[in-house]
Amino acid sequence: MDKKLILRQRRTLSFRTGSKAPLSINPEPSTRAQAEGQTPGFRPGKVEGLILITGGCRSGKSQFALDFANRHFHKKLYLATCEALDEEMVKRIEHHKKRRGPDWQTVEEPIKIAEAIRQHQNDMEVILLDCVTLWLSNLLMRQESDHEIMNEVSRLMDTVKQGQTSFIFVSNEVGMGIVPVEPLGRRFRDLSGMANQKIAEAAQTVIFMVSGIPIFLKGKE
Repeated sequence: MDKKLILRQRRTLSFRTGSKAPLSINPEPSTRAQAEGQTPGFRPGKVEGLILITGGCRSGKSQFALDFANRHFHKKLYLATCEALDEEMVKRIEHHKKRRGPDWQTVEEPIKIAEAIRQHQNDMEVILLDCVTLWLSNLLMRQESDHEIMNEVSRLMDTVKQGQTSFIFVSNEVGMGIVPVEPLGRRFRDLSGMANQKIAEAAQTVIFMVSGIPIFLKGKE
């Protein structure tokens, strides 16, 4: 293969946002890291803080989060916000449990996320919250106002900042398509965007998943 072509493929695109620090995007995962059993984009070593993994539906968010946690942590808690309200969701929940395996402790909590974290964080190395947007949907369905929901997001972030546990939050990007017809859909879209911004601001690492490929928007690659 032409040497210049190889260099172009390996080149990392850099750009600047409103902050002074440059951000980097690696367009494809490291095959060497995969061969060595590492998570693409992460160097070996202790992982601390908050990681936000976001992206569209079926983009590989949850699988990437599980793979990362399995490679870096031993004592792991999966904090599930999904409620088994119909047969389809029951099947999906069972599928997710099988995919995680016996090494994970699971807590199902659709609303009181901050309380669940405070209850378990001292016993865990990492807490994987899957997912933020479903939690927001649960709050919406309980007739919470936008102000009340964003207060819950702030309370969640305060809880995360106070603890010593590492966190992986999975969320969805829902504002990249057409504008929802129904007012409730527009509220959900707007709240999801505002919550993601708040979480991303506090996170040490932010990853955007596209077709199973992690794109690093914030943090070291």
